[in-house]
Amino acid sequence: MAREWLLRGVDPEELKPDKKIEAPATPKGWLENFWYHHKWTFLGGVFLAVILIVLVTQLITRDTPDYHVVLMTKQSYLQPELAAMEDLLAKYGEDLDGDGKVEVTIQNCRIAKETNQQHNSSFQIVQAHLMAGDVLLFAWDESAYELFMGSLDNALEGDNTFLTPLPAATGVNEDGTLYDWTGDPRLVGLLENLPDTVYFGVRDAKGTAADSVQLHQESMDLLTKFMEGRDQPSKE
Repeated sequence: MAREWLLRGVDPEELKPDKKIEAPATPKGWLENFWYHHKWTFLGGVFLAVILIVLVTQLITRDTPDYHVVLMTKQSYLQPELAAMEDLLAKYGEDLDGDGKVEVTIQNCRIAKETNQQHNSSFQIVQAHLMAGDVLLFAWDESAYELFMGSLDNALEGDNTFLTPLPAATGVNEDGTLYDWTGDPRLVGLLENLPDTVYFGVRDAKGTAADSVQLHQESMDLLTKFMEGRDQPSKE
């Protein structure tokens, strides 16, 4: 009774079920129907698949460098400008991963308080490396070194040692923890873009870097050979 009341005035033809939509009879028809209804879903899936393939390929084929150096400077430098510095250091390194070449990667972090946002993001990158203990070879220009050590003094909690003593050599400072490349004859042609003064140092393998003993030795070996090479005749 209630149903009849609700349906009064409705044309009986309107209550008949819709005709069954027949599936396309040919492959071409099926493709056209699929493309009409699922075009954007399909394209989105293809796009995501391409991104995934690219990421996986980069992960598999990525060439890990033998040495990783964090360079902190007041001015930021482009990778082509750092390439000469990487090549210079690589001459004194070893092929640690056995791929037939010595590779040094320099990560440049801009440490300058007048560039607040970039300064803060760079400090976060440096702090991440300090926490992970995955980089022990560092370099600074003068202003960045002062800012870095000033912030580090507040975090060492009484342990005022951060850098490992270096072997005596030309360019090593009075306390024996920094090598300054100022006046190095190998820098001819490099200083057009890079700082005149750069301090190199190796972090102690302790604290968050306590498990990085081998990395510490590799970093010390590279820096020691680099320092010694200053007073050796060029082989070129």
